[in-house]
Amino acid sequence: HIAVDPAPPASAMSCEIIAALATCGTSNAWSTLDVVTKKVNKKLGRPVTPKQVDDAMVAAGEHALFRLGIWRTSFGPKFMSIVVVNPAFGKTIAGVEEGARLTCTCGVHPARPTGAPADLKAERDMKRYYGSHDYNAGRHASTASEHKGMCLLWRPPTSGHLHSWRRGYTA
Repeated sequence: HIAVDPAPPASAMSCEIIAALATCGTSNAWSTLDVVTKKVNKKLGRPVTPKQVDDAMVAAGEHALFRLGIWRTSFGPKFMSIVVVNPAFGKTIAGVEEGARLTCTCGVHPARPTGAPADLKAERDMKRYYGSHDYNAGRHASTASEHKGMCLLWRPPTSGHLHSWRRGYTA
């Protein structure tokens, strides 16, 4: 079984679903819940519905999912969530003590912990270049993390532009 947040106790089935989900990689990209559920079904050897997988994720809680390398974005109760599963991140963070400060483990920012201020001028220049709202000005910021998938500072790409992926539950 996995450790879950103290709020509603997870059932044995929810724990089993989350354990299977944690091993289903999504190539570090957002995937629709129905696609991820097919992978979970193969791992479990029996069918579960996307709603059951989503309910298990809600029961486990955001913190427990993060500790397993799972990110979930919900579009509301009528729509299926989208999910990123990064098993390499889950394995790396499993070896980190709860509450420890997360630092770069891939060498991109070896001495910069989460939230540390970067060079302010470089950051301002980047915002000006990537954040310009002038017609055809600047560039779009990369949606991929600069960190490797197993790094403690890796995060999934943004999901705001994926609202068109909303799909209702069918069963």
